[in-house]
Amino acid sequence: MKRLSLVVLAAASTALAAESAAAQLGGAERSGTRGPVVGINLNGSALGAERDEFRDARGAGLGLSLGYGVSGALSLFLRTDLAYRVGHVDLGAHYSFAGPAAALRPYVEAAVTRAGTIQDDRSSAGTGLTAGAGVEYFLSRSVALDIGLAHSRGRFTTGMLDGGDFASTRLNVGIKWHP
Repeated sequence: MKRLSLVVLAAASTALAAESAAAQLGGAERSGTRGPVVGINLNGSALGAERDEFRDARGAGLGLSLGYGVSGALSLFLRTDLAYRVGHVDLGAHYSFAGPAAALRPYVEAAVTRAGTIQDDRSSAGTGLTAGAGVEYFLSRSVALDIGLAHSRGRFTTGMLDGGDFASTRLNVGIKWHP
């Protein structure tokens, strides 16, 4: 809980700093977030369950996201992150702070998540909710570096851990293209 509070505090501080920096840039559009977006990322994932017989699954992997910016601040996305013994699929919304004149755009996101794990030839999958925060830094109007942290909580509905609760945390570092 303490770690999550620090993440929220960091995201809020970044949002306030980016907003004042955007005001100094004038009206030039530095970040284009409307329309389609495609992203690829490296990720670190950890998924844990309440059952004693389950060892936490941790690993590094890759992710892909597809989305559509419905406004300069709000976009909808579908993201999949696959790591060693852990997988996530998110369907959610992403809200960017600061305006199109800012190169640094902090964001928050919320999603419905399908998570799964494989351990010792046994598997489990379930559904949960995800909250996340991060920042995009626009190298150009259409290309951005993206760093985000997401935390999911849910319940396994199939497999060896059926009925058990899970918690999962992911760190994603990647690049997004806003054509």
